[in-house]
Amino acid sequence: MIPHDELMRYLDGELPPERAREVERAMETSTELRRDFLLYGRMKTDLQALGEQMETHGTVWSSVSRAIVRPVGWILFLVGTAIWLAYGIYAYLTSAESLVEKLVTGGIAVGLAMLLLSALLDRLQDLRSDPYRGIQQ
Repeated sequence: MIPHDELMRYLDGELPPERAREVERAMETSTELRRDFLLYGRMKTDLQALGEQMETHGTVWSSVSRAIVRPVGWILFLVGTAIWLAYGIYAYLTSAESLVEKLVTGGIAVGLAMLLLSALLDRLQDLRSDPYRGIQQ
């Protein structure tokens, strides 16, 4: 009878050639040994796939980054930008410039903001429907 650890070494190609031939002869006569060999082969394939999957998900730091750092960074960025814009609008509206100059520059700023927002929304929509988004290089 072939021990299980030796069958696993055969599966990994670690046995000397003469011992590998003995294992092959034993598998020809034993359905239980062939079943175990197939089971170990499937386990090896599954574990390798799991290892590859873990490698693509990254490290612990990438998980922490996705869960904490990025959301906090976005919140700080958005709050800071909102405060900066509010102060800019207040300073713009209370300045001594003429109404025509304010309307013209305000129209340009609003138009650029609308174009930027439109481009960002289009990009987000494309990202949601992108069939290649899960593929890593």
